[in-house]
Amino acid sequence: MGADKEIIVAIELGSSTIRGIAGQKGHDGNMKILAKETIEMKECVRRGIIFNIDKTSRTIRLIKESLEEKLDVIIKRAYVGLSGQSLHTVSNKIVHNLAEYVKITSNHTDSLLDENHGTEYPKRKILETIPQEYLVDGTRTNEPEGIQGYQIEGNFLNIIALSTLEDNIRKCCREAGLEVAELLISPLELAKHLIPDSEKRAGCALVDMGADTTTVSVYCDNILRHLVVIPLGGRNITKDICSVCTVENNEAENLKKKQTIAYVSFDSDPEDNKQSVALSNDRVYSQTGLQDIVSARTEEIIRNVGQQIDNSGWNDKLLSGIILTGGASKHDGMLDAYRNILHIDKIKIACALAESTTANAGVVANDDIMLNTLIALLLSGTQNCVSEKFDNTEDAMNEPILDEPNDAEPTAGAEKEEEEEPRERKPKKNWWQSLKKGIEGMLGDEE
Repeated sequence: MGADKEIIVAIELGSSTIRGIAGQKGHDGNMKILAKETIEMKECVRRGIIFNIDKTSRTIRLIKESLEEKLDVIIKRAYVGLSGQSLHTVSNKIVHNLAEYVKITSNHTDSLLDENHGTEYPKRKILETIPQEYLVDGTRTNEPEGIQGYQIEGNFLNIIALSTLEDNIRKCCREAGLEVAELLISPLELAKHLIPDSEKRAGCALVDMGADTTTVSVYCDNILRHLVVIPLGGRNITKDICSVCTVENNEAENLKKKQTIAYVSFDSDPEDNKQSVALSNDRVYSQTGLQDIVSARTEEIIRNVGQQIDNSGWNDKLLSGIILTGGASKHDGMLDAYRNILHIDKIKIACALAESTTANAGVVANDDIMLNTLIALLLSGTQNCVSEKFDNTEDAMNEPILDEPNDAEPTAGAEKEEEEEPRERKPKKNWWQSLKKGIEGMLGDEE
């Protein structure tokens, strides 16, 4: 298909896969997903941070070329998600004492925000700032403009990450032949499209369980209150099985999914010890032992999630509970694991965002919550990312032949540069005269 309509392209740099997606927004704002590409890779991205520039660049280029072939277009730019272990929030307070009793205006709040942006964090940079609240003479408010006072205080939540994170993403895209339309903070875009405002107002924790990381975002009063990326995910469970059972990664992943559930308390029935599971090379392993490996790591991840929710200071105000998403949350029994370990009843697994879009046949699965972040990035895109393919034969013949530009005349009042040796001016090209002389020469040779 050609680019008769604007096509938006998004790329997600995951720890186990890099994904690309393309779609078109209709007049009603709905997104139609046109194509998707996924490439599994190793040692490209670790815990959301680019580890190998060359491998990541090549993978992004393959994603780009595959989508171009499917859509019959040239992809010039893409929206790219930004996440990773270094991403987290830091609270900051700025206080301005005013010279007199005045009415607060936007100039006062802008001044607070500007000073906040100047805050330095070693080897980190501020990606985005979310105002939490203001105090005018000690009175809390979210809308200080119009209130009179002697002092204004701004409380801000800065989302920060390694200074190299953004630079490396741009470098990889540039080497892959892509311009970055915009770097989007993945957890923010995911929450914007996945969680209704009503639940964010009531208070909730969004937990995105990935391969190498688990991202916790806490919302209350429809404002982000805390965000952190825990360096633990579903692949840690798989690695534990590899190590203890001495099996390859694929076998360990298969054992995890088919032979275990996310969590079983360690006071299980002794009769379970008699059961065993088959391993490669004609070996067997205790069913209970395998389950204990999985349960131990799952408990560690969940307790870290609970600790971060407590650290937010809003743990007792999350009326909408916990919302799970991401590939690792699909492990059987994960909901019960959270309930048993954190003693929280109000917990659910998020719906797939694909349900709120339309798609070409076979492009996406409506129940695949692993695509939620990727689709959220796509839904956040606003500008066209593609152009029509250029036909080098027919189109080139129709292109006008342009004369070479004349040397620019010096502007009035400009200082004369040092004299240089005179250069021979090239005459303007005239393709018709050249062709005519060539034909005349050929005729003359024949005579």
